Amino acid sequence: MHMKLQILTTGNLKWRKKMHFYPLIIILILPTIPRGYEENEQFQDINHCCGDKYEVHEHIHTGDAPGSGDPIVDILAGHARGGFTQNWSFPTLPSTAKGRIMNKVKLTSGSLIEERATEFRPVELRTRMGTIIGTAEFTEQPTSPPTTGRPFYAFRGIPYAAPPVGRLRFRDPQEIEVPWPGGRLDATQFRPFCPQYDHDTNQVVGQEDCLYLNIYTPAVPDQSRARLPVLVFLHGGSYLRGTASSLGPRKLMREDIVVVTANFRLGILGFLSTRDEYLPGNYGLLDQVEALRWVQRNIAQFGGDPNRVTLGGFDSGAAAVHLHMLSPRSKGLFNGAIMMSGAGNCVWSISEEPEDAAYVVGRHLDCSTWSTWYLRECLMDKTTDELIRAQAEKHIT
Repeated sequence: MHMKLQILTTGNLKWRKKMHFYPLIIILILPTIPRGYEENEQFQDINHCCGDKYEVHEHIHTGDAPGSGDPIVDILAGHARGGFTQNWSFPTLPSTAKGRIMNKVKLTSGSLIEERATEFRPVELRTRMGTIIGTAEFTEQPTSPPTTGRPFYAFRGIPYAAPPVGRLRFRDPQEIEVPWPGGRLDATQFRPFCPQYDHDTNQVVGQEDCLYLNIYTPAVPDQSRARLPVLVFLHGGSYLRGTASSLGPRKLMREDIVVVTANFRLGILGFLSTRDEYLPGNYGLLDQVEALRWVQRNIAQFGGDPNRVTLGGFDSGAAAVHLHMLSPRSKGLFNGAIMMSGAGNCVWSISEEPEDAAYVVGRHLDCSTWSTWYLRECLMDKTTDELIRAQAEKHIT
């Protein structure tokens, strides 16, 4: 079975061809694609933006994102909503929000009048998983004297899969158990990002317990409020580096969308493969699938519509979006796609012989390579630092 793939590029150029892929893994460590595809009609033509490419010289970070009217923000927010609008609705703080960011607040249909406190205050939201504690924030940083800004709610560091540590290293992600321990989750701070090599400091940074996502929403739901479209954004970084915290919410939260960012395993821990049952690879892509499944199960509790999910990405994140469009495992988990400066068929995105990298790393770490089972067991005993340093020293990119 084959899927008729339509790729939209600049100028809405259309390619239709049947495509075969061998297991993939970024040059020496990247994604694996199924060999056959089913007919899939969930993606439709988009007449603008979906394949348009803009030159961007810096990432969208908290506080320094492009201003209003920037094409990147317009693409992300506009397509997630299914259209563009100049009108914002200011939500009333829900009764479930027990904390407040401001000392005094008055919300009307078209304006926000408030006197801000000097720091963000916690809010609590009751979900099927337990009570989650986030923060109430504004689309502009608190200033003195007070200025106007749109309120939104941030929930950072939510676990979406079991920690991939111990015997779960080099394994598919496991669904997280609910409810949360003690019935409460502190989601006021970012959690650790996935291990990667910092070439500036020559240090290994991050932790293997890294499968967390962040949710930013302008409206915690109540019974009278319609659900908002959702943007799930995958960071770039050549499948070797990056973090979910690199996309800040302060520009996107000016729009009526819910934004989700997620960490996923990178490099040797995310894509090492010998193309067999012992090291099948693509753990990073499967992390993304698990994050999308979590969104389907839970995003309505944060004001999002699970039937209007757009998957977007930049650089290698865009390539991952392309691969999810092809993979049957991702079918039904999102309804639209935005690929910015990357695609799954880029030469830097795939490797047809990923086992070569596995053997190089194994020999470098004095692991036997005569059996992939022995290789896996030996690599399971190595520390995070040893694995990531081996990846860097052998130039596995």
